[in-house]
Amino acid sequence: MKMWEYIVRRVLFMVPILIGVLAFSFIISHMVPGDPVGVYLGKKANDPVLRAEVEARYHFNEPLHVQFYYYITAILHGDLGYSLTKHRPVGDVIAQMLPATVELVLVASLFSVPVGIYLGILSATKRNTWIDVVARVVALVGISVPGFFLALLLQQFLASRFPIFPLDSRFPYNIPRPDNITGLYLVDSILTLDFRGFIYSAYYITLPAFALGFTIIGYILRMMRSSMLEVMTSDYIRSARAKGVWERRIIYKHALKNAMGPTMTVSGLTIGGAISYTVFVERIFGWPGIGKFAVDSSEQLDFAGILGFTIVVTIAFLVANLIVDVLYAYLDPQVRLGG
Repeated sequence: MKMWEYIVRRVLFMVPILIGVLAFSFIISHMVPGDPVGVYLGKKANDPVLRAEVEARYHFNEPLHVQFYYYITAILHGDLGYSLTKHRPVGDVIAQMLPATVELVLVASLFSVPVGIYLGILSATKRNTWIDVVARVVALVGISVPGFFLALLLQQFLASRFPIFPLDSRFPYNIPRPDNITGLYLVDSILTLDFRGFIYSAYYITLPAFALGFTIIGYILRMMRSSMLEVMTSDYIRSARAKGVWERRIIYKHALKNAMGPTMTVSGLTIGGAISYTVFVERIFGWPGIGKFAVDSSEQLDFAGILGFTIVVTIAFLVANLIVDVLYAYLDPQVRLGG
């Protein structure tokens, strides 16, 4: 099957999955007791005329399945709904806040994936040594310690008690931000040659990116170690050693490529799901991304905001899974797309 045919089929397959996830999230969110109309109206919540107008406008007075029909119909027309907390269309809120989350995930991934792979290789090739023990402890801590707890620890010790890094926010309030080109401060600073903006952006993103990326390191390290240990006992590795091939060449040319399959799967899905992991990290560090928007929407029964965040996370998972499948075909010639 050709590459473009496979991608088209997978994209079409994503549509019913996305609708199913939205249906489940829609039902769960609307089962939570509360008064979204009261949240929207605030001090005017007791006005029966205004309540009736809001209920009719957003179909709160309709049965649940009818509300979902209106919501799906609006999505097909590019309307993600109206945020009751931000008093703006959800699409506009996501467009404004998504770059901050994407930048946080990218920075966390750019350091966590190489570190996790390298530590996994070291742990496997130095098995039962102190290096292996340290690497396994890092993996255990990364997987076991929740991201929000690590974020609180980092904030407490490196931002509050010892003010090495900023406590919260994305950029200093008293300094002009980089010109908005992509919405990614680090990239915009490079594009505009704003050296000071780049330094401040990197400085403010360090703690939240580390808190988010440490969990990714744990998963990748454990999977890389397991895959390398399995590959290093293969017949072709023993044959290469018997022929006198340099050990470093065996590890990084022959073993690494075959061990990257499972690791790549974990990396892709973990990075794809990292947007959902940012919820608490962004809230703790005051990072103005969609994770913080999701928490605010949940607290104030903003159904449209919750579902908008669900759409972004679901698409990120599906796209990451698609990219992993395509990369598999390049790394392993035996894999055929659509096979």
